[in-house]
Amino acid sequence: MNQNIASGRCLLLLLAATLAFRAFAEDPPQSTAADWYSQTPETKEDLLQIQNRLKELLPQASEATVAIFVGRGAGSGVIVSADGYILTAGHLISRAGESIEIVLSNGKRVEAKTLGALKFTDAGMAKIDEEGPWPFVRLSKSNIEIGDWCFALGHPGGYDKERDVVVRLGRVIQSSTSRSSQLSRSRGKIRTDCKIISGDSGGPLFNLNGEIIGIHSSISENLNENFHVPVEAFQRDREKLVAGIVFPKRTRPAGGFLGVHTRSHTEGVEVEDVVEDSAAAESGIKGSDIITRVDGFPMTGDIDEFTMAIGSYRPGEEIKIELKRNGEIIELDIKLGARSRF
Repeated sequence: MNQNIASGRCLLLLLAATLAFRAFAEDPPQSTAADWYSQTPETKEDLLQIQNRLKELLPQASEATVAIFVGRGAGSGVIVSADGYILTAGHLISRAGESIEIVLSNGKRVEAKTLGALKFTDAGMAKIDEEGPWPFVRLSKSNIEIGDWCFALGHPGGYDKERDVVVRLGRVIQSSTSRSSQLSRSRGKIRTDCKIISGDSGGPLFNLNGEIIGIHSSISENLNENFHVPVEAFQRDREKLVAGIVFPKRTRPAGGFLGVHTRSHTEGVEVEDVVEDSAAAESGIKGSDIITRVDGFPMTGDIDEFTMAIGSYRPGEEIKIELKRNGEIIELDIKLGARSRF
């Protein structure tokens, strides 16, 4: 392709991302020289600076981005270690130990095994069977700010050797720590205007340091509703993912009802009060109890995580709840009830 045409297309992409960001994002915080890429470009030179930075980062980022084939489905992933660990979306993994096919950017196909998946965060992991070293990229340890430039890679529609990996440049609209978020879907997620479509799920979101800041999760027809699992979720739960824990096993809430109101606690979720005549009341759960595990899975203090864990079981199913009361660990076998319709 003519170099002038290619550069012109990249500049148009940059301009479109800038205009889209201005249209619906909150005003970004003031930038410093250290994070120049979070500023709004004012001149052609500004756009060229971002374009050149993107061109520097793409070779390594693209090499580590892979296509994933699970059964009849397709998605994306990214290699994050020389020995072949892959981050992807949790909804692509149904169970640990499943054989999947990985396609690298050069077309090489290798076998891998699924590891763990945490459905409430949509974090998933797999590992290539063959010995490395494999091309990989690093996870970011930097804070994510609204307005930061980022780029999304993936294999929408599956691997295509003629097309290779697809690049979308954009900006962070909401971060997982943003207090201004009004969308419940974005809780605990990064939201960008990097357009992702079917097949991109599990692919990486990079900052302009060439580090992964997120993994593609929820896809929407709307340009400004693209959600990504922050890398913090993978770092926090790395041991569970490597161990092959898939939790909860059901991907859709089945409606079991425990009957507690809770709040976040450093050791799990703390019971504020108990619903009268509920499964929790009948089992002896009390206010100020700290629920630390649900069926053996540790609670991190995330209320959404706890709600999804309980709701993944059907009414009438028995689950094991571990809680702490006055420093003592108590285990309870509880048969869940059904939520009232009224």
